[in-house]
Amino acid sequence: MADGTAEVWLTVTRVAKRHGVTPRALRYYEAKGLLSPVRSASGVRFYGRSAQARAELLVELRSLGLTLSEIRKILVHEAGSHLQRVAVAEALDARLQRVRDQLACLEQARRLLPDA
Repeated sequence: MADGTAEVWLTVTRVAKRHGVTPRALRYYEAKGLLSPVRSASGVRFYGRSAQARAELLVELRSLGLTLSEIRKILVHEAGSHLQRVAVAEALDARLQRVRDQLACLEQARRLLPDA
């Protein structure tokens, strides 16, 4: 690389372990077109630096409750770009509103319960 640092390639198992998910989850995201690891001649998946960062973002957004459809809209933008940050903010705002709506429904249901 131009900056003197070598690319670090990790297998799907190592990336999964690093981010607390299963290799199967990462293969699922790949099948859905959200991740694109490099494949060796024998079919082994390898994740370079940018693919590792993309996997990290995807896993983090899933943990926050975003759907794969919402995440897809975020990942179409260049990593770290202003457009990607705006897309993340909009998706999180939408998720927050859904949680507020759920909370309101739960509070309403609780008010309908007899005093315990």
